[in-house]
Amino acid sequence: MSTAARDDDWAHLGAVGSNLARLASDFDSRTWGYSKLKDLLIAHPAFDIKYESPGDGKQKVVLTRRKGA
Repeated sequence: MSTAARDDDWAHLGAVGSNLARLASDFDSRTWGYSKLKDLLIAHPAFDIKYESPGDGKQKVVLTRRKGA
């Protein structure tokens, strides 16, 4: 997560997922009972999730960080 984080400690979920795939190619959120990485992080007590609009009518992006960051 730290490699994908911005200066404010929030990281785009897509970047976190890409880093996970690169660093732990066998990682699969379905192993933990969640169909999506977002759902796994929402359920995990150590992570915060928020949605941010980039503006200009673009779709909101999902951001995550470790709690207390």
